[in-house]
Amino acid sequence: MIDSSGRTVQLFEKKEDIYILKKEKTERDLNREEKRELLVDMLDDFGRKNREERDRIDSELGHRGENRQLSEREKRLITGSRDKDVKQILNCGHRFAQYECKDCKQKIVYPLGCKHRLCPVCGSKRAMSYRCKLIELVSDPKRDFLFVTLTVKNVNTLTVEYLKWLRGCLIKLRHRQIFKSVTGGVYAFDFTFNKIEGTWHAHIHILMTSGYIDQGELSKVWCAITQGSYVVWIEKADDKALNELVKYSAKLADFIGFPERLDEFLVATRGLRALQTFGDLYNVKLSDKEVQWIPPCPVCGGPDWEFVCVKNDKFLWLPESFP
Repeated sequence: MIDSSGRTVQLFEKKEDIYILKKEKTERDLNREEKRELLVDMLDDFGRKNREERDRIDSELGHRGENRQLSEREKRLITGSRDKDVKQILNCGHRFAQYECKDCKQKIVYPLGCKHRLCPVCGSKRAMSYRCKLIELVSDPKRDFLFVTLTVKNVNTLTVEYLKWLRGCLIKLRHRQIFKSVTGGVYAFDFTFNKIEGTWHAHIHILMTSGYIDQGELSKVWCAITQGSYVVWIEKADDKALNELVKYSAKLADFIGFPERLDEFLVATRGLRALQTFGDLYNVKLSDKEVQWIPPCPVCGGPDWEFVCVKNDKFLWLPESFP
């Protein structure tokens, strides 16, 4: 991180592979830039351990002169790297979109995000965009919304196959009699990592249009589908529920000291949409793309802008009064 005087400021110290937040800060106390610095540090640490393990495997095979079959974990260590993720996050906000006012032809630039799944800056913008769209849905007087949380038992490893199974359980639930009154909804996966037990806890948040659903009956049906997971919640769809639905799919603090688990999460959730829709809300557009809202032109007051190009440097004029 660079301060106002141009010096590099180290926000986090590494000691025995455990990240120690200076001044005993928690993740909630950190600003978005500090969270991004923490994320880059953890990805760098994973890359370092990855390279060390690759060197060990190469040395072992060369010393023994073996041509043995590598395990899946060893193959992943040899080919895996998070250097692209680090570069992507570090370049967040360093590329700019140029726009031209249609009335007075004044040009301005706006920073573009990296859109990484765990980038706190882009995640905050994405959550704000989602929340605004969901508020419009919930405000519809013709619809009654419920907020449902479905949990499953903890697992030792988070994989693509596990997420497919979890989505399949949700599809089965949607076709059961208890969901007969559900006409549509929006759902998101949420993940937490238990450092003490070394296990993953996954759950599903659903905002859906529905009549009355008995929580006890829902628990029985969900338990039968998942073969033993019975904890569910049904709540009113309020502001708290919306915030829960659009928040980060994982907390950075969960991965402090466990960079390999960070990589495991990114591999398993690659291509997974932050929010997914079904039923009569299927065609509602909840794009993962960053929404670029531009205020009226500060020179002529014109509201219409035309996209020109994307630049790598902020060399164009940007009014100081612009947000």
